[in-house]
Amino acid sequence: MPDRIYLDYAAAVPLLPEVKKIMDEVEEKAWANASSLHQEGREARGVIDDARKSIADHVGADTEEIIFTSGATESNVLALQGVLEAKRLAGEKPHLVVSKVEHSSIIEWARKLEKMGLDITWLSVDKSGRVDEQELVKSIKENTALVSIIYVNNEVGVVNEIKKLAEVIKSENPNTLFHTDAAQALGWIDFNINGLGVDLLSASSYKLGGPKGVGLLYIKKGIKFNPIFPGTQEWEKRGGTEATSLIAGFAKAVELSKTWPKEQVSDLGDFLISEITINIPDSVCNTPKEGNINHIAHFSFSGVESDVLTLALDREGIAVSPGSACSSGAVTVSHVIEALGIDTQKYPGQLRLSLGINTTRQEIETAVKIIEKVVSELRQKS
Repeated sequence: MPDRIYLDYAAAVPLLPEVKKIMDEVEEKAWANASSLHQEGREARGVIDDARKSIADHVGADTEEIIFTSGATESNVLALQGVLEAKRLAGEKPHLVVSKVEHSSIIEWARKLEKMGLDITWLSVDKSGRVDEQELVKSIKENTALVSIIYVNNEVGVVNEIKKLAEVIKSENPNTLFHTDAAQALGWIDFNINGLGVDLLSASSYKLGGPKGVGLLYIKKGIKFNPIFPGTQEWEKRGGTEATSLIAGFAKAVELSKTWPKEQVSDLGDFLISEITINIPDSVCNTPKEGNINHIAHFSFSGVESDVLTLALDREGIAVSPGSACSSGAVTVSHVIEALGIDTQKYPGQLRLSLGINTTRQEIETAVKIIEKVVSELRQKS
């Protein structure tokens, strides 16, 4: 079977060899429960402490502000629930503001809270997928406890100006907390958390070539926070025995991301977008030309269906997805595509192509030719 071409890095990045090596070493030498007082436990605790400091230094946070979780989904839910529950227990009736293009973990949890009676404002976005500042200003109330706006959209790659949005939020209500899902930003965008102005930030390991099953939640010092899982671990913000080797692998992946050839990948992203839009008629690129992460590009095609196109490309050896991996199995159109106002009647075929640090120009050239062939064949059949 010929070599496959993987263009779904936004869904998952293969485990890096350097990360696996570190994890194997930890499993052999620091396998004990990090909460134990004996020597073996202290060795595991030392590994976690070193990893926490390494990541905290990378993002500009204090070590006690970094909470390890099972991944960005848990971090997102923990951020919302932890802040809102603390407000509720204090006798307040909190208000939540969420954009319509958040990751599905945020969207679904917010919908659940709304059904339970929580006051929620859903922010619309422009055609590029960015939150409108004026609408954000209007949404903030005296009791707005939390605003959650994604840093880099996981389907179309648009980047929200988080620092600017943070300034807008704080100028309207200094007591309103700001959370951002940075799962697609960490590694690709150089940021300092203090400079961003956010109070909470989520990230994931496997988007960086680290292991699955571990992520982080940054919680700014002094924030009143009620944990979902009570316990003494993670500064009493998230109970449960820490996964030492996963945490060590996460830290290694973050460290390696400093050396990524970001400009090279960005240039390849530009090339991909150009090749698709030029060579395939009746195709639209939904990723904006400016203010985006170029390794994520989303397209719409007329005359084909998303699932049929995705599976046909898979049979041709091209791994892609119609959108977010967390919602690609859904029958309905992605909430992100709906929020962008894309005409899915005219352009029913949705396709997200995402590049990694090992993607080559030759792979893109080959993939575009195959996509062009498959789209043409499917249109003829329909």
